[in-house]
Amino acid sequence: MLSGQSIGTVEVSERSSYKRGSTLEMAWVGGTPQDKLNVELLRDSVVQQKIAENIINTQKFSWSIPMNIKPGDNYVVRVIKTDSTEVISVTQPFIIRRKIPLLLKVIPIVAVGTVFVVVAAGSGSGTSTSDDLPTPIKPN
Repeated sequence: MLSGQSIGTVEVSERSSYKRGSTLEMAWVGGTPQDKLNVELLRDSVVQQKIAENIINTQKFSWSIPMNIKPGDNYVVRVIKTDSTEVISVTQPFIIRRKIPLLLKVIPIVAVGTVFVVVAAGSGSGTSTSDDLPTPIKPN
């Protein structure tokens, strides 16, 4: 999975998706210990966030995925030299998922709304009883 070429692969765990709030552990081969690097998050080849800037090339990095990153697919992390923007390594594409699935956030709201509607509809005015009905007119 690692490459000794100038543009190598950033090694991450075998997972293809990560939840917001989880930690992405990265390791790569490339560059020299004297290199200063930037680590960037890209989606569809567009930089979404600069994860780290001007760091020493230790050939490893840990990144805690922020909760405000938009869930989706086709994310990659790119490691580049700060002085020349030469790409040292890039991850394979991966997916960022919500920490709590959206459905689990919506179900309680729908349940509370349903209970409210049922209670409100069942209570009526609170004064109506079967004794309040008008007496029907009897035919002669």
